[in-house]
Amino acid sequence: LRASRALARTHVRNLCIATAYNVITVGLAISGLMSPLLAAVLMPASSIGIVLATVVALSRRSSLWKSSSSKSS
Repeated sequence: LRASRALARTHVRNLCIATAYNVITVGLAISGLMSPLLAAVLMPASSIGIVLATVVALSRRSSLWKSSSSKSS
């Protein structure tokens, strides 16, 4: 149960990060403060950042995953 709550928090955090990033970069591109090409090039950076954030969060919680799987056994 703890592991699934941690996973849900990770999903919500990643969704918020991606939404904020996209709103900011699209807004800058629309207003002309950032070129649309630069916004398009930076879009994969958002995805890579989310994946890295997930990996870091999962590595920090590895003890949580192990403790919840050992308790259910």
